[in-house]
Amino acid sequence: VLQEVVGNRYNDHFYPTISGVARSLNFYPIGNEKAEDGIANIALGLGKYIVDGGQTLRFSPRHPHNILQMSTMDFALRETQTRYYALDLKNLAEQFSVDDSFNLLRLNLKDADADGSLKFIVSTYDPYDQIIRDGYYPGGRKILSFVNVLQHDVFPLADTLDQILHVGQEEMGRPIEIEFAVNIDPMKTEQSRGGSPTATFYLLQIRPIVDNKEVMEEDLTLVEQKDTILSSTSVLGHGIVTDVQDIIYV
Repeated sequence: VLQEVVGNRYNDHFYPTISGVARSLNFYPIGNEKAEDGIANIALGLGKYIVDGGQTLRFSPRHPHNILQMSTMDFALRETQTRYYALDLKNLAEQFSVDDSFNLLRLNLKDADADGSLKFIVSTYDPYDQIIRDGYYPGGRKILSFVNVLQHDVFPLADTLDQILHVGQEEMGRPIEIEFAVNIDPMKTEQSRGGSPTATFYLLQIRPIVDNKEVMEEDLTLVEQKDTILSSTSVLGHGIVTDVQDIIYV
């Protein structure tokens, strides 16, 4: 299967402005969010960064103004993406490898700043006034808040995700997960939208969320205590308890 890679070329680097994963079911809603409102994780650069467990921005498409990671300055400075993946256009590999990062570069946010790709997706930390300003300003540390996209509607990402997740779930008949990318071209603007940049949304994959019902065949009571490295009499495992009668919720 050959799939075109989404992105812009920045000199010897190639990557999208935003890549992300979204689910129509959120197992850990916070505040006034509901599980069926869904959840999304977004990052700068190629999606491998998200798959590898990198630091992403997490938000519910129906609550794009409620971002826990931006709730305090300390949290925002600590829980922000600092690296990203880009395709290396300078050192083209002569042959493919089973290593999926053989032709990728793991770059620093300063590289993206030099590329000019941060303009619409960052906030700027002002160390003198000790505040975080929405948008891109010269100097100061850049924080990947995606504030212009999520809260100032430079591109209607949250609404787009919300509609796709709920249409997809309805058509598939079960909760779904999608992978997507967004390309914002800072060189092209739309006069009809007040000079906003031209942006394109790409739906890359859609699949049902699979419920993993683990089956444990092993009888752990037969294992000798002397052969055990670590044990507990009270633990939350991955099995299923079928004889629960009452639940007290506090």
